[in-house]
Amino acid sequence: MKHTVAFEIQPHAWFGLPDGAKIVLPAGRNVITFGATFGPGGGVKTTPSRYRDERDAIQMTIELENIRGLLKDNVLSLSVDATDARHAYDLTTKVARMIVRNLSLGRGELFSFKPVSISDGMTIGPPIFGLSIPLGVYAPYDLDMIRRDVTAGELVIERGDPVMDKALVYYEHGLYLYETLQAAEHDPQEIQDHVDFLSTHFALTLADCMLNFWKAITTIIGDPAVPTEKASYKSRYKQLGLPEDFFSSRIKPLRKLRNDADIAHYRLERKGLEKIHGLIKIAKETTEIILRAYRDYLGRGCSFAESGLKKT
Repeated sequence: MKHTVAFEIQPHAWFGLPDGAKIVLPAGRNVITFGATFGPGGGVKTTPSRYRDERDAIQMTIELENIRGLLKDNVLSLSVDATDARHAYDLTTKVARMIVRNLSLGRGELFSFKPVSISDGMTIGPPIFGLSIPLGVYAPYDLDMIRRDVTAGELVIERGDPVMDKALVYYEHGLYLYETLQAAEHDPQEIQDHVDFLSTHFALTLADCMLNFWKAITTIIGDPAVPTEKASYKSRYKQLGLPEDFFSSRIKPLRKLRNDADIAHYRLERKGLEKIHGLIKIAKETTEIILRAYRDYLGRGCSFAESGLKKT
């Protein structure tokens, strides 16, 4: 029986839609307008949101082997032949998760999703769960980026590449930890001093974040700590079209940090924490560059997987 599962992708603002108190504007627009006047007749002025025009709304079809879908604004509807609602949910959630991971990869910020309905054409079930991750107040949106990343996500699903699948899992978790750290550091209620910096939870979150980004990187280019992958580590980045200085200025320093700070075993002292903290943004950006390059590599019909389409 055909079932349709509808998912809501969040944050709404990145689709050019109202999103609570966030100021929603097209990406690239200069934003700084704030004024306050006190006393009689005083008031506060802020930059008004400018939501997407109706004609610019995201509307894309998804055509996979056994699943058909439509993304309209931030609502993703996926239809599949399934034995029951649970089976339909399991099948479509895999697709929704991959689409959302590619959206996160494209923007470099965390997207999430939640199911809102399951229908067999006769009955409609309630939401199964809800997830919301609030991020900041100013929310620029880029609908062309959304379109590109949904298309890329569809391609990744079609390829079924285990290397990309694994790397995206590490990246997504690293990104979640990164945004957790960012939120903690920018919380005006928190006192940011050496006590916070050396707290067990902060240290472990920081280490886990760096470790997951490094795992995402080495899943793609190879892990020099694994004897059979040493040669790949020094050559795969070239196959992805990345320059020599990218390896020397980004990948090698991250490997050195990973080893010097002994991140995998959490032997973290203040000096090691400071080094990780100083490079965590570079680690994030490096991971995104490599994963996007590999996504393009898949699009050219190539793969690093053992059962890949074509090895070069």
